[in-house]
Amino acid sequence: MVKKSLALFLVLAMVMTLLVPQVLASTEIDVKGNEEETILPSVLPKFMYGDLDGDLKITSVDYSKIVRHIMYEERLLPGTPQFKAADLNGDGKVDSIDATCLGRYILEIIVKFPVENKEEDPNEIKVITEKTDTVADWSLNTLSHASADIKASKLTGAEVQIINEGTSEDDIQLIYNDLFELVKGEYNLSLSFGGFSARPRNLRVVLEKDDINGEVILDQVVKITLNETLESVEIPFTVVEDLSAKLSIRLGYFDETTTTGYHTVKVSNLVIERTGDYQDPTEPGEVVIDPDRFNNRVPNGDFSKGTNGWWSNECTLAVKDGVGVVELEGGSVDPWDVMIGYYQVFQLKGGVTYQVSFDIASEVEQDIRFQIVNDGEKDAEVFAKSVTVPAGNELTTFTFDDFEPADDFGAKFAFQLGSFGEEGEKYNIYVDNIEIKEIPNITYADVTNGSFTGNKNGWWASDTCGFTVNDGCAELEIEGGHENPWDVMMGNWRAFTVEAGKTYTISFNIASEIEKTAIFQIVDPSQPDEDNEIYARTFEIPAGEELQTVVLDDFEVPEDIDVLLQFQLGGYGEKEETYLVYLDDVEVFYIDYGAGEGKKDPHGNMVRNADFSSGTKNWGLFSMADGKATFSVVDEEAVINITNTGTEDYAIQFYQDGVKLYEGNVYKLSFKYKSNVEREVQVR
Repeated sequence: MVKKSLALFLVLAMVMTLLVPQVLASTEIDVKGNEEETILPSVLPKFMYGDLDGDLKITSVDYSKIVRHIMYEERLLPGTPQFKAADLNGDGKVDSIDATCLGRYILEIIVKFPVENKEEDPNEIKVITEKTDTVADWSLNTLSHASADIKASKLTGAEVQIINEGTSEDDIQLIYNDLFELVKGEYNLSLSFGGFSARPRNLRVVLEKDDINGEVILDQVVKITLNETLESVEIPFTVVEDLSAKLSIRLGYFDETTTTGYHTVKVSNLVIERTGDYQDPTEPGEVVIDPDRFNNRVPNGDFSKGTNGWWSNECTLAVKDGVGVVELEGGSVDPWDVMIGYYQVFQLKGGVTYQVSFDIASEVEQDIRFQIVNDGEKDAEVFAKSVTVPAGNELTTFTFDDFEPADDFGAKFAFQLGSFGEEGEKYNIYVDNIEIKEIPNITYADVTNGSFTGNKNGWWASDTCGFTVNDGCAELEIEGGHENPWDVMMGNWRAFTVEAGKTYTISFNIASEIEKTAIFQIVDPSQPDEDNEIYARTFEIPAGEELQTVVLDDFEVPEDIDVLLQFQLGGYGEKEETYLVYLDDVEVFYIDYGAGEGKKDPHGNMVRNADFSSGTKNWGLFSMADGKATFSVVDEEAVINITNTGTEDYAIQFYQDGVKLYEGNVYKLSFKYKSNVEREVQVR
């Protein structure tokens, strides 16, 4: 019956609200005796009793908020501006009396709330909840049927003793008394929880703007196990404007099936750290050009560091003259019966194409299977190729250009070498130069006939030299004795377009019968000769007929422009003696690096499975130099059992691969460890 009455009253209130003028007006009488209505500027206060939604009006919307609070549908939080605006009789509660006051005000039965008639006593202790206690920097608010007490913790925080969790998550609120002044950016909130409980429970960490609307910045449900061992929680969040924020932890009723019973929650080590500038997710990240991006991703694919990073199964692997030598016995059944592989994880990116190549030889003709696996997915195979290797000791290079992983992942690889050879007979397999390189996305400028396959098409030469093309290579016969470089020239007379914002690479193959210096130029054909140079580089040519590759990788223009390229080749050689210069494969191109990621780190802890809750996942143990150890996880703690420390400090390495760091960013590394003997460890 109460609910029906409230609903009926709410409908009536909404109808009446539509009839109430929403502007302030006054009536004036002019000298002629005519009444004239004048609209006055509405100068309203920022806070109004009865205005719960902050729109500076008192309407049925505000009334419905009080009703929802009374009926436990949407509770108002003590200490907030909304709670104060709803307490219309000033008794420190929000109940049916306040609802009646607001309804009478909307119906214009009253023009002022009882609380506005009270004179405030500055010495009066204000009760903002049914129960409020304060300890150190924390306050505890309990509402409804909840029952809880607070005391100072031995830790740097508070301990809440909960007897009854109430009927809502918000019925028990541990509120941090000080505000946090946050500047627009990326943040990480960290807290430590402990206590006592018969079973794990949920709680909510809430961060709100300190204004009348209480806009939520962060509302994160956290599941914790309460015991004497502290459990650290880290929560990343983003602030899109400068603001003041207040923090609360909601400890009320969570479980719909059962109650936790008496338990304690300890909260300590509250820290909010700014981790970076705000980045609009709709804007592309800054392009970060990695100088090693197109280099080999395999750290020791050439065995320059011996067998470091390699493993073997049912065979022996050694290094001789920089080549991996595998000694194995023939007659095994399956290819995977005999294997070698690389266990150190290296990172590959999704959405790009890689070239995979390796050199291999076998003393018996056989098939060999090469595979790349995903370390994060229990060594699931993501790429595999089988090759037939002829018998002999001469290495054969195999190359594949079709490896394009869908997602970023930590990679390892292996060779399956079994099921060939005669049983009981030993033979060798030789392996070297395993390379996995990203294939650049290259865009070429439209240089006409740069390979000279079209004879002299598009090219010109000064009359101080002879110009021919033989077997797809330009030959210039130059008479020595010219004084200046520009006395002998050749170039391409067809313009091509270069774009602003791109860094171009110029590449060509060149040779000369005499040692000399030459100049490469790019010119603007729209300008006179004396002012047309926009790029020039001097380079050396050793004597000989073997073509040398020259690479110039720093050509940029401020705006899109059509250009020409040319060579200055004079100034060398003896007078009346001729020599030849050879030129081929002239290219101008840029590498498209894509949108890039920007120098932005992941939110929160960058170490995967840092608490070992997923067992040994993402972690590895490597031993060498006589070191012996095992790695396991016991009660979510990593346990490394060392039986031989080896002969070097790096003989036993506990590691995690794939944590990407950016130059210029600041990082903090922290961990806990203990040992049953006194010793030192190194972090690298």
